[in-house]
Amino acid sequence: MSPIFVLAFGGLLGGLISRNVVPDIAERRQRFWVRTGIVLFFCLSILLTLYTSPALLVTILNLLYYVGVQLVPGTLAIFFMHGIRAVGVSAGLIVGTVLALVLYYGHVDTFGINVGLISGVLNVTVMVAVSGIARRGHTPLPATAWCRSPPAQPRPVLAEEPS
Repeated sequence: MSPIFVLAFGGLLGGLISRNVVPDIAERRQRFWVRTGIVLFFCLSILLTLYTSPALLVTILNLLYYVGVQLVPGTLAIFFMHGIRAVGVSAGLIVGTVLALVLYYGHVDTFGINVGLISGVLNVTVMVAVSGIARRGHTPLPATAWCRSPPAQPRPVLAEEPS
């Protein structure tokens, strides 16, 4: 059952990517490319299963699962937690993903605890900590200064002097 979930998640990524990476194309073309990408993804999964070592597909599915789980804390926090900042969600996502990859590729013994759960807990911790720091005004991003600056005023048009 778990591989089906991971494959479905992988298929859904096409819509997220097409809407955000190539937003300026028509909706009909976007739909075509999303469907094409999903079909290619599923065909590649089938070919990997049939003609390569089953361990390769298991590795791909595990990595997709561990990285996909990192999206859950940020998504839930955006909807249900007050005061969570975008910089906190981003930092948690990055730290959680890096930890998941390090634990998986480092073959670290987690004593039977899922790698995605361990990295997800660190993800939430970093997200809350960085959001707390950003909420107190010590944000590492200079973009907050742009939000507080007054809007640009148009320059007055000067009449030309006769020559």
